[in-house]
Amino acid sequence: MRSIVGRSDGERRGCPAGVRHRSTSSGCGRASCQRRRCTCGCETTAGFPPEASAPAVYGPAIKAHALYLMCAQHIPRDRCAQTIHDLFGVNVSTGTLDNWLTEAAEALVMFIAALTVQLRAAGHVHADETPVRSGRTQLWVHVTCTAWLTLLHVGRRNKATVEAGPLGDYHGTIVHDRLAMYFGYGGGHVLCNAHVLRSLHALLSSRTHREWARGFIELICDTKTRADTARVGGRGALGARERRRICRRWNDLCDQADVAAPGVYLYGLDKDAYLLARALRVHRDDLLAYTADLTLPFDNNLAERDLRMIKLQAKISGEFRSQTGAARFAAIRSYIGTSRKQGQNIHTHLRDLFTPTGAWIPTPAY
Repeated sequence: MRSIVGRSDGERRGCPAGVRHRSTSSGCGRASCQRRRCTCGCETTAGFPPEASAPAVYGPAIKAHALYLMCAQHIPRDRCAQTIHDLFGVNVSTGTLDNWLTEAAEALVMFIAALTVQLRAAGHVHADETPVRSGRTQLWVHVTCTAWLTLLHVGRRNKATVEAGPLGDYHGTIVHDRLAMYFGYGGGHVLCNAHVLRSLHALLSSRTHREWARGFIELICDTKTRADTARVGGRGALGARERRRICRRWNDLCDQADVAAPGVYLYGLDKDAYLLARALRVHRDDLLAYTADLTLPFDNNLAERDLRMIKLQAKISGEFRSQTGAARFAAIRSYIGTSRKQGQNIHTHLRDLFTPTGAWIPTPAY
């Protein structure tokens, strides 16, 4: 079948000549267009692909390689430029790499918007935060995630930053580590038991608090085992009698903790024990929420895993030069993390950011 590229049907005028257009979009490829003249004298020239915007340009594939090295493997820009040179024989400056990061972040606007909508529709989400440095300023990277979605955004450790993310208009259950401002959002709360266990293990070195701390560790671990067994058996919750027994034991251990740490003239480990004992009593129902609904998680490790790459980036590549740079990196990490959770090809999706295909939009899975 013959066709003419570059003209509308009304302009073809029955010309029999055809146009062949062959192009490559690899990092070191060549795009060529052909020119054809038909018997009527009309000359038609094929157009270049969108990524071939100049006589010599970097293709989307080599940009995707660079993004993958910097944002997925956390390689510093200098080493990334050297790696690109060693692999492809192409000299790339760190300024060019920075421009590619900006270009990718700008292409993710629709992805971030779709991700925010999907997270707000989820039944429960995990939330956490970690500090990062930008010069003399301390910033905070906040994460809101599920088993299928990851959204990172940068700001301060305050309500304005939280409300800028999906939690500002969220009505489901939030899983978090007892940070006070999270209690102002969502319709319910589940607190991380792994966080409590770490604090309890720190008290085992104290003779004063060893007994009740060990009792809580045994109770929490035993309760998790029972919940896991019930979940495997297809049950939706632990039995009411079983939950009442757990709560009675919990209250008894809180009474022991009150005696060991009465809250008078406390400092050091004793003060930590007092604050922990108080939290265990006040937030008992939130810590045991997973026993009444086995679809809820025991801990907040999912959010901590998503933030671990931010900490790794800070250790390898150092501090961010600006809040804009940190926000840019967070957006790309959100894209990579969500793609990985949904079993997508990360490199392909990074490449699409530099083509007319645009950013991949995740499939809703609640």
